[in-house]
Amino acid sequence: MCGEISHARFCSLGGGPREKRTQPGDLAAWPTRQATGLTVQVVGTLDGELVWISDPVDGSRHDMYCLRESGALTRDAAADWTGDKGYVGTGMLTPIKKPAHRELLDWEKQFNTQINKIRYVIEQIIANFKTWRIMHTDYRRPLATFATTIAAVIGLHFYGAA
Repeated sequence: MCGEISHARFCSLGGGPREKRTQPGDLAAWPTRQATGLTVQVVGTLDGELVWISDPVDGSRHDMYCLRESGALTRDAAADWTGDKGYVGTGMLTPIKKPAHRELLDWEKQFNTQINKIRYVIEQIIANFKTWRIMHTDYRRPLATFATTIAAVIGLHFYGAA
């Protein structure tokens, strides 16, 4: 199966915008809003169909960590997938990062443009999923229920698409 993987971040205020969560085991707070972020891995087809969404992971984690935790990608299947620069080194097709010592060459820029035209599809899938009100507004219920809420929305999304 050819597919694309990306990540989506969701915001939770966790009881109020001024509440700071710094106890061990609490989710990391985004410093600008004092809001808690969670990341999910999103897999879609090149036709724009949502295929799979992972369980939420603490938003302060790197994309590679979240990908490994999700178990979505096996090493032998990586060559058929595309991803953003956060997935460099997995074997999937990713844009070329700008080296520290020089600018990107013209062919590298053209390659990145072509990859980003493919990746645009998964970004549209994420945007469509975030149209659910609970996914784009601050979550004010207890943080312990956040993963369950996302799982319910994912289930409803796939139920509506069936």
